[in-house]
Amino acid sequence: MDFPKLMWIIQKEKLHFHRADDFSDPFEGTTPKALKQLRDKSLREAQSEIDSEEVDLLKQWSKGVKNFRKSMFLNCWHANDTESAAMWDLYGNEDKSIAIVSTIERMKDAFKETEETVYIGDLFYVDFYSDLHDIDRESEAKIARVINRTENPNAFQQILFKRQEFSHEHEVRAVISDMSNMGDEEENSKLYFNISIDINKLIEGIYIAPDTPSWFSQVVGNAVNESDLDLTANDVHPSRLDEDPWY
Repeated sequence: MDFPKLMWIIQKEKLHFHRADDFSDPFEGTTPKALKQLRDKSLREAQSEIDSEEVDLLKQWSKGVKNFRKSMFLNCWHANDTESAAMWDLYGNEDKSIAIVSTIERMKDAFKETEETVYIGDLFYVDFYSDLHDIDRESEAKIARVINRTENPNAFQQILFKRQEFSHEHEVRAVISDMSNMGDEEENSKLYFNISIDINKLIEGIYIAPDTPSWFSQVVGNAVNESDLDLTANDVHPSRLDEDPWY
């Protein structure tokens, strides 16, 4: 993120959750092909028991999945034990970018007093393109794991899946749901929520992007000192990618 976004989070004590179907990835919140085939098989069996031409379960469910994406709002994080040069390149704003450091436990604590129910979980990167009988075992196991661990297997499972081509992101996401946003009226639907958090419980530290001038680190440190954060300028760290090599 850039400096203004950091200051907005600190001053407002909020996090931005954006609607799933408005992300740049058109597959966000959709269903892997193998899982769709498995789902459609079950729906066909249920359709035969209904024996009614007025009810098309396949069409209804497909429409439901599309609308479901409108009800899911995401706040995305990168999970790693170290910095990622690739993630700085992808999501950093050239230079003068910032990364907030947190943990799953800190995130849970930060949302405890939040009015909305917030779900936090790591994504499952799977093969989205292969048929049910051709999918690799790892993707098959991940799909089965999500289905088996979800109380209602059809409710939130697709929001946990992402194409394996994005696996470098190691994404952890916080999710809120607003089922009232599932209607077909686009003009009345929400695109985002800004959710209140306990900012001191959330932020463990701040890292500055590589190749950033030292004065920018000082600006961020001064802003942290002047804020209501429990952190100080000592908790603002330069990127380790800027360290000199040893010979």
